[in-house]
Amino acid sequence: MATHKMQSGEIEFEVLLDDDGRISDVVGPWPEADGEVELTGVLPPHAKVGNAPEHINSFAEDRGMDVCFYDGDGCRTCFCVGERMTCIRMC
Repeated sequence: MATHKMQSGEIEFEVLLDDDGRISDVVGPWPEADGEVELTGVLPPHAKVGNAPEHINSFAEDRGMDVCFYDGDGCRTCFCVGERMTCIRMC
C-alpha cells in the first residue's frame, strides 16, 4: 500500500494505492452532491478501475478521461487525465 499527497487549493488529500496499483481510496473532504474537487500535484501511476458501471465509464470517455477511482458504496468517483484528478459524488 502506498500513499501520495495531492492538493485541492489549501486542502491536502491522500491518494492510497493498493498492492495491485489501483487507487483504493481518496481521503479528504469530499464535495457535496453537486460539487467537485480538482486535485493537483503528482498523480501516482495507477491501474485502470475495473468495477465502475458502464454509465460512469461512458461519462469519462465522453470527456476524454479515465475512471481512476470508484466507490459505489460511498458514491465517490474520480476521473483522471494527465496529471489532473477530478472527484465527484457519482454512483
